[in-house]
Amino acid sequence: MKKNLKINLAGYLKHSFLISILVIIIILSIFVYFLYLNVYQALAEAQEVTSLRQNVISEKIEKTKFLEIISNMKKKITPVEPISIISKTSTSTISTTLFQR
Repeated sequence: MKKNLKINLAGYLKHSFLISILVIIIILSIFVYFLYLNVYQALAEAQEVTSLRQNVISEKIEKTKFLEIISNMKKKITPVEPISIISKTSTSTISTTLFQR
């Protein structure tokens, strides 16, 4: 019975060293991942927000003038009715209304 309870101490220490190194590597990788998610990305987002705030226009825009400019731009963009070149009563392809004002 005593032979079965005999523990090989050298083999146990050999495997425990490898297991402890593996556990330490896993813990360090989890710690680095935690730092990346919670520290690095937070700092990167904060830096992006501050850079975007610097790019924002600091002047106030007058809404009435802005709307007036937009409406004038829309008036310029809207197409005018096209002039009919082909006359329905005449057999020629050029209409007489093309040259009239």
